[in-house]
This record gives sequence, structure tokens and C-alpha cells, in this order.
Amino acid sequence: MVATFKSFLADEHGASTVSWVVLTAACMSLALGTIALISGSVEENGIAAGTFMETYEINSDFDTMAANAPVVVAPDPDPSPIN
Repeated sequence: MVATFKSFLADEHGASTVSWVVLTAACMSLALGTIALISGSVEENGIAAGTFMETYEINSDFDTMAANAPVVVAPDPDPSPIN
């Protein structure tokens, strides 16, 4: 039994799998921690943006303002005739 246990401890066939599992667990912990930290402020900013957009009034006078605006013709910067 002791020989089997020593053989198990010396065997390195699953070491890379264990490394990947530990690395993946660390990455997931970091991601979940980041989500937990920023989720509150993201929700508050989303609510504020939604409230702003609900109360924003779109000016629909543009068509009448553009129709009544004076037309300004800029002088030609190069008055020479085109050949």
C-alpha cells in the first residue's frame, strides 16, 4: 500500500490538468469579483440614462426653422474663370 501511495505521489501525468483547473478558477474568481464591484454603479448609471431619455424632449421645429432661415451665399474665393 505504501509503495502504491509513493508511486501516486511521484506520478506527474495529471499535473498540467491541475494547473489549468487552478488557473481557470483564478480567472473566474477575478471576473466574478470585478462584476460584483462594478454592477452597482452600472445599474445606477443605466437608470439615470433611462430617466434622462424618458424626459428628453425632441425639438420638432427644425423643418419650419430651416424653411424660414435666410440663405447666405458665400463669395467665390477664386473669381477667375474656369478654362
